[in-house]
Amino acid sequence: MLLLKKYRMADPYFPKKEIRNILRDYKNILEGNGLLSMGKNVINFEKEFTKYIGCKFSNVTASCTGALELTLKALNISYNDEVIVPCQTFFATASAVIRNNAIPVFCNVDKNFSIDFQNLKSLVTRKTKAIIVVHFAGLIQENIFEIKEFCVRNNLFLIEDCAHALGSSINNIKAGNIGDAGCFSFYSTKNLTTGEGGMITSNSHRFSNFVRSLKLRGIKINSSKEIFVNIGTNQRLTEFQAILGLYQLKRVQSIIKKRNILAKRYDFNFRKIKILELLDSNIKYNNINSYWRYILRFKKKINRNFLKKSLKIYGIDIDWPYFPLLHKQPILKKFYKKNYLNTSELYASKFICLPMHNNLSLQDIDFISKKLIYILNKNY
Repeated sequence: MLLLKKYRMADPYFPKKEIRNILRDYKNILEGNGLLSMGKNVINFEKEFTKYIGCKFSNVTASCTGALELTLKALNISYNDEVIVPCQTFFATASAVIRNNAIPVFCNVDKNFSIDFQNLKSLVTRKTKAIIVVHFAGLIQENIFEIKEFCVRNNLFLIEDCAHALGSSINNIKAGNIGDAGCFSFYSTKNLTTGEGGMITSNSHRFSNFVRSLKLRGIKINSSKEIFVNIGTNQRLTEFQAILGLYQLKRVQSIIKKRNILAKRYDFNFRKIKILELLDSNIKYNNINSYWRYILRFKKKINRNFLKKSLKIYGIDIDWPYFPLLHKQPILKKFYKKNYLNTSELYASKFICLPMHNNLSLQDIDFISKKLIYILNKNY
C-alpha cells in the first residue's frame, strides 16, 4: 500500500550539506569550544541580519511576541496610550500592546488584509502614540509610504510587524527598514526558522541600545560592571538557534525566489477559475512578496471546513489565518465598542491559504491546484 504524500502548510527545509555543517558547529560547542548562550554566533546573526535588511541595528529576541513587547516598551508606549492595529493579525500584535498597559484600537483591513489607511486615519485621537502595520502573508501594501508620511506628520511611531515578511521588499526597501522599528519571527513555520525566535530592526542607536538593555534584564550597555539601569526581561537567543539562522540567512534569497516561482504557478493554474480571485499585485512600486502563505480569495462565501475535509483526503492541508479576528477574541472584545469592522469580517470569511514552502515542487503545486479545482467545479 502506497503512503499518501502529505502537503503541509509549512515545512522547514535544510539541505543535507547544511545539516552536516550545523551538526559540526553544534558538536564543536558541545565539546566545550563555544558558549551555549550570548556567544559569537548570536552576535554574527545580528550583524548579518542587519546587512540583509539594510538597516543600522538589529536585536535578536526569543520570539516575535517578545520583539513587539520590547519595541513598544522602548518607544515608551505605556498606560492609557492607544496603538492602532489591524483586526486581521495574530493575537500577539494586540497582546503586546496590552502588556505595555496601552490600549489596542482595531482597524479595518482591505481585501489583501493590509491595514486600511482611510479607516486608520479616522481612528487617530490625541491618545494615539503608534500604528502597527502587518505585512500579511508577506505582502507590503502599496500605500505604506503614505502611511509613513502620515505618521511623521502626526508624530506617531510606525512599527512593522514583519512576522510573515522576511525577504519582502517594496521600491528596493526591505520589510523592517520602513518604519521606526521592524519585528520579525523565526518560528518553525516561517521562511527562516530557528524554532522559536525573533528580531527587532531599527535605524536609531538610542532605541537599539534601550532594546538591548531591556532584553538583557535592564543591564547598562557597555558597562564593565554588572549594573542594572532599567527593568527589563530575558529575551535572549541561544547559540544553537543563531547557528540555524546564520546558515539560512546565507540562502534566504533563494528561499524567496523559490516561493515566488511556486506562487506564480498557483496563479497560472487558478487564473481561469471564476469563483476565485488572486491576491492583488502592486504595480506602482517594485514589490517582492515573501509568500509566507499563498492566499486565494473567493468571490462569495463558501464552506471552508468542507474544503478542508475534502482536500485532506488527498493529503492536502489548508488554513485561513487568523480566525476569529482580534476583536472577536474573548479577552479582546472589551476593546471593541463600536460596530465598524464588518468589511474586514466579510473579507476574512472568504479566503484560504494553500501549502507554501521550499520542499514543494511545481508538480506538487499542480497536484494541489488540480484537486482544489476539481472540488470547486464539483460543488460550486
